[in-house]
Amino acid sequence: MDIVTTGMETSVMLNLSNPSDGSQIFFTVIATDYAGLSTGSESMELIIDTSPPLCGRITILNNLQRNIFINQELATVRFEGFSDPHSGLDYFNVGIGTIEGITDINSKTKVFTDYFELNLAQMIDGHLYFIIVQAINRAGLVSQSVSTRFVLDRTSPTGGHVLDGIKGAGEIDYQSDIYVINAYWKDFYDPESGLAFFRVGLGTEPYDTDVKPLKDVGMMTEVSWNGPFVPGKKYFVTVEACNNANLCTRRVSDGLIVDNSPPVRGLIHVGPGAGHDKYLGHRSSIRINWQGFEDPQSDIDHFESAPIMIDQTPPNVRRSRYIREGNCLQDLDFIDWTDKIMACWDDVFAEPQSFIDHFIVSLGTSPHNDDILQQIDVGLATNISLDNIYLNPGTRYYFTVIAVNSVGLHTALASDGFIIDTDTPINGVVFNTIEHKSSAFQKSTSTFDLSWHGFQDHLSGIKHYLVAFAKDGESNESNIIFTNVGLSNKFSFTNLNLVHGESYFGFVKAVDAAGHESATVRSPKQTVDSTPPKGPYSLTVSLGILDPESELKTVSIGAGATEGGFQIKSLFELHNRNNFAVITAPFVHGTPIYITVIAENHASLTSVFHSGKALIIDHTPPFVSDIGVAVSVITGNSATMLTTWQARDDESDVQYCSCRMGSTPLSADIQEEKDSDTSQFCQSDILNLSHGDRVFVTVKCVNKVEIATTLVSRPVIIYLEPPNNSHAFVRFVPSGKDSFSMTAPLPAQSSAQSNSSILQMEWNNFEDPSEITSYRYRIQSNGDIVVDWTDAGLKDMCSNEHLKLTSGETYTAEIYAVNGGGFASSGVKSSLIVASEPPALTGSNISAVFVNGKLTLDWENVFDTITGVPTHYSLVVGSRDGFSDIADVNYTRDHVYDIIVPSSTLVAPNLNKLYIKVSCTYTTGMFTTYNTLHKL
Repeated sequence: MDIVTTGMETSVMLNLSNPSDGSQIFFTVIATDYAGLSTGSESMELIIDTSPPLCGRITILNNLQRNIFINQELATVRFEGFSDPHSGLDYFNVGIGTIEGITDINSKTKVFTDYFELNLAQMIDGHLYFIIVQAINRAGLVSQSVSTRFVLDRTSPTGGHVLDGIKGAGEIDYQSDIYVINAYWKDFYDPESGLAFFRVGLGTEPYDTDVKPLKDVGMMTEVSWNGPFVPGKKYFVTVEACNNANLCTRRVSDGLIVDNSPPVRGLIHVGPGAGHDKYLGHRSSIRINWQGFEDPQSDIDHFESAPIMIDQTPPNVRRSRYIREGNCLQDLDFIDWTDKIMACWDDVFAEPQSFIDHFIVSLGTSPHNDDILQQIDVGLATNISLDNIYLNPGTRYYFTVIAVNSVGLHTALASDGFIIDTDTPINGVVFNTIEHKSSAFQKSTSTFDLSWHGFQDHLSGIKHYLVAFAKDGESNESNIIFTNVGLSNKFSFTNLNLVHGESYFGFVKAVDAAGHESATVRSPKQTVDSTPPKGPYSLTVSLGILDPESELKTVSIGAGATEGGFQIKSLFELHNRNNFAVITAPFVHGTPIYITVIAENHASLTSVFHSGKALIIDHTPPFVSDIGVAVSVITGNSATMLTTWQARDDESDVQYCSCRMGSTPLSADIQEEKDSDTSQFCQSDILNLSHGDRVFVTVKCVNKVEIATTLVSRPVIIYLEPPNNSHAFVRFVPSGKDSFSMTAPLPAQSSAQSNSSILQMEWNNFEDPSEITSYRYRIQSNGDIVVDWTDAGLKDMCSNEHLKLTSGETYTAEIYAVNGGGFASSGVKSSLIVASEPPALTGSNISAVFVNGKLTLDWENVFDTITGVPTHYSLVVGSRDGFSDIADVNYTRDHVYDIIVPSSTLVAPNLNKLYIKVSCTYTTGMFTTYNTLHKL
């Protein structure tokens, strides 16, 4: 700017021409004396600043959470980001208020540093406050107000409860699970800053976290840790609840003891005295004392002494109840699948005194056997399904279910068994009359008859037949309606409306017990002819009448039903002299015909001629029945077959009969048709036959008017050799005097039973391509006959009762199969030992050798058992009588056992004697127990 003369003034007001902020201005003052001499002096810089400071932010340094909550009375507040680029900051105005922008608590305080110690002693916890800050620059300009809110919280959370167990299930002090510990907590509260997070840990002392260190679980209120954990140890759960001001409170649970073992058994004494009274002389009351029950882990909580139900009987089987096999709705005796099976026994067993504790199930090829499925405990389930197994066709299988009650008594029930049948029945032969022969015609329009034979099923047997009939040309599998006729081999369809001149077929198929159907076999067709012959029949009569003198003038002929009668044909004159005549008349079947001829010569002389014996009219074929075939073996592969039958023709008599033989009805592939020896039998020698071949004999008989009847025999089975027993077996089905449970598969040696009055056995797998017709068996013991040879028919199981069997004796069954030819197979045998008494004690003591803490027990000489009867043993060793705290062996076949004996137990801190109990049990379930005391 230009120099301004101020005269003798020492100040001046200058107008600046809009200098920019931050500009530096210097002033020069020049003083001039009267001599004209001048001296100048310059000012310091003047900085132009017309803008207030820039705003920053407020930070409370001692708030570690960096949130609005402060947990102490002194707080350091820092002013960050405030600035002034022109003149710089001079100081801050700081105030506190309850409303943003108003300093109604503390008025403005000048602060010349960028931080400020704030005393909150007079503040109220939980209230919302604001820190309000303004920055002033060196030009005296003030920035806008900046504020931040805060809440004072100087107290940690309150309340809180920590509980052991699963949330929602209630608090627990003990648990048997050693693999998981659960805990939950509730009722923690913080009214000022609120809950921020929980930390939880696990330890063996209150507030200790030596097992599981504290971990942050956020706002979760439950936790679960995986073990295993030490049985008998008490665990404490510590929960630390922290608020938003970073103040925390710890709470601990009352502790949880892990106990995975029941109390150690003690002794029970019954009776008023100090010891145990085995007998009670009255029924009014009973005194029970006990001692020695201990629990080292969680201690005894309480004793239960509920009324005792005396149960001396095993469960019983309800009347008319049985095990159902195949499905739960019905009992199937035959099934046609091999890979699965189901059995059900709901409501079969009853236990009126105590209760059923569990069921044991097995599957075997004989009752009470478990050679297919070894015995398994199924709990209280009343059904079992076996999948992905293989069941052998033709074998009978049995489920055995053992019901065990609460005192260990048990009852075994075997099913009636089921057989796998995967084959369809063998086809037979079907006839179109009721008499097991076929006819090409029938006169009835209201009935249609069928008969059949030869259908067979070797596994499950024929259960019923299905029959039907249909018109020729109108039948197929989709429109035939079959009728179940049971096991009858003949049937008449009645109340029909058959059409004259139409032909009809009959159909038969067999259904076995497994539900398989044979192929549908069709009878020969039969045509309905409901009208008698129409028009006259002609009868030719040969005449031998001569008159050499005057020759014949007239010849007249007639026919009657009586000699000399003309009821059938009136007398008429012949107009030829050929010595024969043709009589046309309605001759009726079975009517006797008498011919009368009157001849006159030219001398008017007459003669009367009669035919003599009556001629019988025959319109029907012979009647043939009762065909039978007898076979006798000549050599290894040839046989003589004698076929007999009854044949008659009441009108014209039988002229001749013929026979032929084939592998199917009416065929002749075995023997061509030949004349029979007589009209009643035919004998043939047949070569190159095989055992099991089936032969059908066809007989045809012709009467003297050349009308024939054909009849086919039942299939004749050729027997050239006995049944095969290479795969056959017979075995006893053990029966117990009491119910018992087998604990292992049946051994290879003889089976055993405790019942001394009954012997049951079954057999199977005799093979014969022809046909087995019966089985015969006998039972011996040491060469003496117990049951002599007995015919069992076709049964595969038998029961012999009311016997007097001796304990310790071996009984041997022998059985052979007989086929239709009378050939008997070789016998197969099986043995069973009767053990009707339990094992006896020999009087010898158990061998007990104690070396270096190991006790070796050997009871080989303690029990006197029956040779051949499988046995097993159980062993209990305790530090007190009745205890099993040293050893408890439920099942072993060995007679030697090693026991590591501890120096002390929970029951006996100073162990100096052992109570030993060994039980020897037959597979029949009968057992004997040996007791002894061994001092260490």
